[in-house]
Amino acid sequence: MPKRLLKKKPQKEKKKTTSKRIVKKKAAQKKFSKIEWEKLSVRQAAAVLREHLLTITNRAILVGSSCAAVYVPSLATKNLDFVISKFHIAEVGKLMKRLGFKARELRSFVCVKGPYEVRFPPPPPLAGDEPIESTVIVSSNQGPLELLTPTDCVRQRLAAWYRLGDEDGFQQAVAVAKKHPIDFDVVKQWSQWEWSTDKYETFVRAVDNAP
Repeated sequence: MPKRLLKKKPQKEKKKTTSKRIVKKKAAQKKFSKIEWEKLSVRQAAAVLREHLLTITNRAILVGSSCAAVYVPSLATKNLDFVISKFHIAEVGKLMKRLGFKARELRSFVCVKGPYEVRFPPPPPLAGDEPIESTVIVSSNQGPLELLTPTDCVRQRLAAWYRLGDEDGFQQAVAVAKKHPIDFDVVKQWSQWEWSTDKYETFVRAVDNAP
């Protein structure tokens, strides 16, 4: 009897694993050793850090005094505060170590060879007790950066002054409101909810009198 020819099974194509996240991760890894944090402005440093954070989380929103410093570069701060959508301590810690930061507290990392401290307040971003939903994207020569709107940046800095007596927060709120259009009606109503109408009036006078 003639031998039956066995048909070879078609080989399955190997699955491609080059997802967007993997590509981003590889690109980011090449840059780890090249970052000179001490030479970067707040805006630049925040944009660089955000690019790397997006390899392990979906969103990274700049808040706090660093957000104010992006809007008003003359404001001095060494803090980079990011609200990220997912915070896994092992994953974040590993990334920050590769970027040249060491853990200071659970959600805080300091730069070994640079001036910055990175902090990760839990989500969502807040103005007092009110969750903040709106953000904006701004550009930099180091890439895009997601941060609070000028109005919400002002509310967040005022919250530090209203609740904690933080004078730096007050000055930052005044500086942002002087340089950028904000919705004073929104800030006023929110200030009433914060039981801080008198302080709001002080803030408005300071903005009017600021050079």
